[in-house]
Amino acid sequence: MFEIDGFGYRYVRIYDSIGRLVVEDSVYGTECVVDASVLQNGIYLVQFSGDKSVTLKVSK
Repeated sequence: MFEIDGFGYRYVRIYDSIGRLVVEDSVYGTECVVDASVLQNGIYLVQFSGDKSVTLKVSK
């Protein structure tokens, strides 16, 4: 699991290493928790977007 301060973000999207969207969810409140247990091992891009945006590269 990982967390990010959700202020300013409305959506979280997770893409696999070849660019396929594998998770899409809304961000509620000021904190976002993503349960990565549903993902297979690999490299992912996690994009938080809304009033501002940030993209993180993570591995599992």
